[in-house]
Amino acid sequence: MSENTMFYEIIPGDRHFNKDQLYSDIAWTKLNEVVDAFGKRIRDWYFDPAKEMAKNGHFAFSVMALNCLVIDTLSQFVCGTDLSSGATYKQFIKARLPNAYSIDLDKPIRHCDGKHSTDLRDVADVLYHGFRCGILHQAHITPYGLVDPGLCQPVCQNPSGHVKYKSCGSDCPSVVLNPLQLLCDLSNVFENYLANLKNRDSRYDELRVNFKNKFARSFGVDVRSAV
Repeated sequence: MSENTMFYEIIPGDRHFNKDQLYSDIAWTKLNEVVDAFGKRIRDWYFDPAKEMAKNGHFAFSVMALNCLVIDTLSQFVCGTDLSSGATYKQFIKARLPNAYSIDLDKPIRHCDGKHSTDLRDVADVLYHGFRCGILHQAHITPYGLVDPGLCQPVCQNPSGHVKYKSCGSDCPSVVLNPLQLLCDLSNVFENYLANLKNRDSRYDELRVNFKNKFARSFGVDVRSAV
């Protein structure tokens, strides 16, 4: 299938697009209205629930799970890709989120998914392999990753004290992340992204094209001619 080909077409009916709007309520030919509805959808079903859970520190893991989902979808919309990939996920983190989420590790972490082993060299690697893949595939962060809602900085590296390599008994470094801070940073990135989509400056043309193409393929609504 061509990257610009729609496979599905939605039948609007009484189906909700976000908490307050049906598909039939939205003027799909008006780009600003599409962007606003999309923004509301992501806030209603991802950011708002995450912010509610953030009020209880015991739900920090669930906040992190929603963070990973949002990064996954936004990385695809920004790049205009059909599917999630590690490269797209990490590229989004490095290009859009504060530097704390992509700095080099003091010491590489050996990651094994059960079949393959690879060295993780920066925090973006850890966010993808340890947090995103661990949570979404196993509902469990790989042991070298931890969440701490009370951490006074976005990310902290520990050379030892949390996990060892079973094969040799040597210390495995760990990365501790504050999911509440990531939620705040990600929310800011998201609002900036929406503003850029609505800004008609030519430097955002590619961003809009990627958004329209991804939206059409994902939601079954052809907004590629929306203005």
